[in-house]
Amino acid sequence: MIQCMNGETDNVTLEFNPNKDTMRLSDKDWDPNWTAKLTLENPGPQLLRVKGTVNGVEMSAKLHRIPESEFPLTKSRFRFTTD
Repeated sequence: MIQCMNGETDNVTLEFNPNKDTMRLSDKDWDPNWTAKLTLENPGPQLLRVKGTVNGVEMSAKLHRIPESEFPLTKSRFRFTTD
């Protein structure tokens, strides 16, 4: 499942090839012509690079791992609010 920028979610098919570090996504329910072909690179222990095409458009992204202790919900106490 992926979440679109407008907040809607969509189920996609994912084919991962661990030997080539590639993945292919498709969405036969929503748009049978929509595809994504991505290559994954792991240049460091805290870095993941994703490159490829999404629906014919070139894209690239760098993903940096952030320690869980840095997430706001883990830094403060959770409080319930009531009306």
